[in-house]
Amino acid sequence: MRFQDSGAKGSLRVFFSVGEKTNVEPAAVATYNYSVNFHREFLDYFFELQDWVVSAQSYGGYTGGAMFVMGVFALVLGVGIGAGGVFFVTKRQRISTLAYQVFE
Repeated sequence: MRFQDSGAKGSLRVFFSVGEKTNVEPAAVATYNYSVNFHREFLDYFFELQDWVVSAQSYGGYTGGAMFVMGVFALVLGVGIGAGGVFFVTKRQRISTLAYQVFE
């Protein structure tokens, strides 16, 4: 049984061909799935269950002083960006109206 479908400009898009089953046995290949078995043996060799225990970390977070310094710098940075933005907007408005005043 055959099925085929042609696309635009006569190009072949899909082709199926189904035949009867043969009685020929597949060849016995010694290295079939060799790479899969090799990786499995490799991982089993290197990742065995160990008896050692990892000690808990003594790190408990940032100190209060570090958080205070970060807050101060964040506040200064925010005020600086805000003041710079206001200065830039007002300066731009003055420069744009200055051109009209020169030609009057």
